Amino acid sequence: MKTKILFIIFLFLNLTSSFAEDIVEENEGILIIDVHAKIGTGGEFNSAYGAWLRNIKTGKTYGLARKALMFLVLPEGIYCVDEIELLPRGTGTVGYCGEPYINVVRGRLNNAGQWSFLVDLRDETVELKSSVLNPEKTLQDVKTAFPDFF
Repeated sequence: MKTKILFIIFLFLNLTSSFAEDIVEENEGILIIDVHAKIGTGGEFNSAYGAWLRNIKTGKTYGLARKALMFLVLPEGIYCVDEIELLPRGTGTVGYCGEPYINVVRGRLNNAGQWSFLVDLRDETVELKSSVLNPEKTLQDVKTAFPDFF
């Protein structure tokens, strides 16, 4: 693939064998990511209600509609943050699917850190403000939110 892709391979942590045997198939990896959005120019980045990631090769989407902090078991591949559901509920969903892309490696915990998007609802534009920030905090937040897996 000769397209200009920024591969993001984040923190790779070895999974315990029991975890890997119970949850992750041979061709899958785990991705943790925390997606935030801000509508307009004021306020804080806390308007994301959920997000979906798209596998670039297959077009299949994965995600959660009620969590901005995600712990996903995904087939190995390259993904983009495809859609962001906004708060308050009913505000809508906006699309992005651009660089940087996320490389999910099988058998690994792939940490994409925090992502922040600025959304303009008037013209439905989405701008990526930051990506791959605070991977250590994202890992700690995921461990707190999903303690049964760690």
